[in-house]
Amino acid sequence: MPQAEIKLQHILTIVELLSKGARHNFIEITTTELGKHIGRSQQAASKHLLELENSGYLERAKRGQKFAVRITDKGFNEIQKL
Repeated sequence: MPQAEIKLQHILTIVELLSKGARHNFIEITTTELGKHIGRSQQAASKHLLELENSGYLERAKRGQKFAVRITDKGFNEIQKL
């Protein structure tokens, strides 16, 4: 079965996180902040992070009220293919 295509909004989310340094380090960001940067609601940003985590494109670690996220090799390789 072929791998599902990565969604455009997920690409935008990954690129935004990469631009903030999430390739090799965990970066702290709220879903509200992320939503503002990608032009989506807080709820949509939260959903993107969850879907990306479930797909193995990013890792999340809870830090207080914020999440720290890092793009995985799988997520980075997906962006490099584009």
